[in-house]
Amino acid sequence: FLCAVSPGLPALVVCRVLQGFGAGALITLLTSLPVEIARNRGITEVGGIMSTVMLPLSLGPILGPVLGGIVLSAASWHWLFLINIPVGILAILFSARWLGADADGARTEKKRRFDLPGFLFVAGAISALLLGFTAVSQGDSLTAPSVAVPLILGIVMLAVFVALPSARDPERAVVDISLFRHRSVTAASAAMFFAGGTLYAAEFLFPLFWQRTIGATALEAALMLLPQGAGALLTRTAAGRLTDGLPGGNGERGRLHHVLPGAGGRFGGGRCRFPDISPVKMNQKHLRRTGRSYNERRARIVLLHERSGKYMKKALVVVDMQVDFITGALGNEQCRAIVPNVAAKVKSAQESGTDLIFTMDTHGEDYLDTQEGKNLPVPHCIRGTEGWQIIPELKDAADQSGKKVEKDTFGSMKLGRYLSEAGYEEAELVGVCTDICVISNAMTMKAFAPEMVIAVDAACCAGVTPESHRTALKAMKSCQIHVVNEGKEPY
Repeated sequence: FLCAVSPGLPALVVCRVLQGFGAGALITLLTSLPVEIARNRGITEVGGIMSTVMLPLSLGPILGPVLGGIVLSAASWHWLFLINIPVGILAILFSARWLGADADGARTEKKRRFDLPGFLFVAGAISALLLGFTAVSQGDSLTAPSVAVPLILGIVMLAVFVALPSARDPERAVVDISLFRHRSVTAASAAMFFAGGTLYAAEFLFPLFWQRTIGATALEAALMLLPQGAGALLTRTAAGRLTDGLPGGNGERGRLHHVLPGAGGRFGGGRCRFPDISPVKMNQKHLRRTGRSYNERRARIVLLHERSGKYMKKALVVVDMQVDFITGALGNEQCRAIVPNVAAKVKSAQESGTDLIFTMDTHGEDYLDTQEGKNLPVPHCIRGTEGWQIIPELKDAADQSGKKVEKDTFGSMKLGRYLSEAGYEEAELVGVCTDICVISNAMTMKAFAPEMVIAVDAACCAGVTPESHRTALKAMKSCQIHVVNEGKEPY
């Protein structure tokens, strides 16, 4: 509606950016929700499911231009947007009926804060850049105010967005830029950027050529786009079957050969490797059976990576190093004693490139009414309070890492699922309390990623009491969670 009533090009560009955010969210849900339901039902081969649920999206390039040509032949351009209003109303009604929080197989998540500053800066930056590039296409020079001002403004707004702490907070970020530290994400994003540019540039330029140069009508130009849309539909369907069914070479990368010609394990002229680690994962179970110690098993896994040229994906999980657990309501001498060790461990992880993940015990004002509050009637880690914050010694590292997992109970299913789906091969836990949240998260991670090497650094952990700390370590060792530096606790 806003696009249809736009008084001019600048307003139309801004409204189209807002429309694009909505479309991006819908496409994300269209792909992620069916996959989540399938995985919760134990279905691991989701390529066919993805190709099926994306069929309506694939029909857009086929039917959209034709419908647009018919509309433009009979009415003004405003109706290109107005025609979507009844469709949107139907979508809202259907989603409210069948895609609520209790949708079949979907997990319920607590509400998150919306990153309004990030949204405004990204939307503003994209709008400004589009205005600048549009002026260039109309013949203005790069030094003209109509080009230079919006381009500079767009670049500045992007820079401010990147500098925002929320841009590296997976709980809030509109775009979690910390993900680009992973080469696989960067490579896939670059591939999608250039592929999308090639595809959508053709859809934009071909109609202009046919109408302005050849003199075709809007409907005739739209009909000429049908073959391209039909080809995209056919390859999308085939890609799903190839991903699930065709064997090839080295696991998933071998299957990728059938889908992307030339994707021989390297991307972009050999500068970026796909993180194919399936041979190493296949050997980890054998290594657990034959290795004599955690260090020996880890050394063998590292050696396998060095020989195969792959990198090992490792995470350091810092559990609940918050003010209330160190110097606040539930703090004790043992918890305070491990702070220097944990700080040194975090610094070492930063220097080695190990991913940092900070969990944060998070409760609301109704804590005393919860099951935990009734058993432990000591309000702590209430969201937004000083006691909820990461301790000052680790705050900068936590802000820089960009990965904070808020949890309202001892163990986090979100953490376990993230580590499993992101393909981590090794994770080490430090923090408090050993006998509550450390052991809970270690066991949850073990359940979600049974082939991942999981370790706990005893010298960087503290429990409610030294005795309960030792009991928890013993229980974790019984469950094949490796305990290192036991007996070297600073208390």
